Amino acid sequence: MTSFTGPGSLGELAGKDRFGDRIHFALAIAVLVTLPVNGKLAGTIMFGLVGWGVFRMLFWRAYLPSAPRAVMIPALVWVGFLALSLAWSSDLRTGWHQVRAQMWLALIPLLWPLMDRWRSLLVAVLAGTVLQATFHTIAMLLVGIDLGTWGFAGLDTHPRRIALWYAAGVPWIIVAVFSGVLRNRLWLAGLVPICTAILLSESRAAVLAVGASLLVVIPLSILRGRRIVPTTPTIVLASLALAGSVGIAGIGTMDLIEDNVAEAVESFEEKAPTNIRLLWWRSCVRQWPNHPVLGYGLGGTARALETDSVLHEEARGDDRREELAVFNQPHSAYFQTLVEGGVVGVMIFGTLLGTMILIAYRNKEAPPLGLLGLSGLICWIVASAFDQWQSQGQTLAVLWFSATLAAFRPSWLKVEDDGDSRDLAPDSES
Repeated sequence: MTSFTGPGSLGELAGKDRFGDRIHFALAIAVLVTLPVNGKLAGTIMFGLVGWGVFRMLFWRAYLPSAPRAVMIPALVWVGFLALSLAWSSDLRTGWHQVRAQMWLALIPLLWPLMDRWRSLLVAVLAGTVLQATFHTIAMLLVGIDLGTWGFAGLDTHPRRIALWYAAGVPWIIVAVFSGVLRNRLWLAGLVPICTAILLSESRAAVLAVGASLLVVIPLSILRGRRIVPTTPTIVLASLALAGSVGIAGIGTMDLIEDNVAEAVESFEEKAPTNIRLLWWRSCVRQWPNHPVLGYGLGGTARALETDSVLHEEARGDDRREELAVFNQPHSAYFQTLVEGGVVGVMIFGTLLGTMILIAYRNKEAPPLGLLGLSGLICWIVASAFDQWQSQGQTLAVLWFSATLAAFRPSWLKVEDDGDSRDLAPDSES
C-alpha cells in the first residue's frame, strides 16, 4: 500500500482512466452526500463504490490501492484485533455486527485516489448534512412530529447518529468559510438548521462535541497565523445563525437539555448514581479485572453486566433501570473497549486515535485540511464517550472521513502549469 506512487500520480491515474475515474468520483460523491442523510442508503451505495474500487485496482495496480500508511496500519491492527476477539466472545451475533461495521474503513483507500478533488468531497458531505438538518428541523417544527421515547431522526432511523454528523458539520463549515475554502458566506446559513437539529435531537454529546472542537481548532488556527481569522461580517453572520438556531429550537428544548445535564451531574456526584449510563460505566470498571488483558471479547458487554451483582443491586427499585441493566453496550466507546478488549484493546484503540490526532496536528499548516480533519476527529472522540460510535458504520464514517482529510497534503500533488489544480487553491469558488 502506498501513500502516493509519485508526485502527481493521482492526476496521472485520472488522466489515463477518465471513464473509471468519473464513475469512481460519482459513486464517492453519492456515498458522502447520503451518509448524513440515511445510513442504509449510504451503505447500499458503498457496496457499489467498493466493487468499483476493486475493479479499478485490478487494472491499475501501479496506482492502486493507495492510502496513508500512518492511518491505515493502526486502523487495520484495530480491526484485526476486533475480529480476533470474536474467538473468546460470548455473543457472536452482536460481535459480528460490530465487525461488519468496520467495512467503512474502506472509505479511506476509496477516497484517497480522489483527494485531488478534496474540496468537492467536503462540499458533498456538507450538502448532505444541511439537507438532513433542514428536513429534520422543518418536519419537527412545522409538521409537529412527536418525538416519542426514541426521538425523530429526519430521513434516518437514529437521531443520535445523525447528530454526530451535525456536530462535525458545524466546525467544518466554520473552518471552511473562515479559511476561504468556501468563499460563499451563505454556507454559514447552513449552521441554522444544523444547530437547530442538534438541539432538537437532544444530543448532549453533540453539543459537547461542537464546543470542544471549536475551543481547540479556532484558537489553534489563530495562534498558527493561518488566514482563518474571520472578518466582522462573517462573525456577525455566524453569531446570528447560532442565535437563530436557539430561537427556532425553542426555550423548551434548551430547558430539557439543561435538565438532562443537571441530572447527569447530580447522578455522577451521588455515591449511588441513578443514571443508567453511569451504572453501566461503573459496572464495566468493576468487571474489567475479571478479564484484564483481552477483555470479554467483542460483544461481551452483556455477559459482563449480567454477572455484576452490584449493578443489579443499584438498579433495583426502578423498573426502567432493572429492564436496561443488562444491555449489549454501555453507551461509551471507551468503557466498551475496556470491558470487551481489556488492556490490549485500550492500547490499540488509544494508539489509533492518538496517531490520527497527531497527524492532523502536524498537518495543520496545510490549508486547511489539517484543521478540518482535527475538528472532525475531536467531535468523534468526544461524542464517542457517550455511545458506541466505534461499532456503527454511519458514525465510523465520520472518523474515517476526518482521518482522510487530516492525512492529506495538497502539496503532494503536482501543480500543473495550465492551472487545472483548482482544488489546491484555498480561494477557489465553491
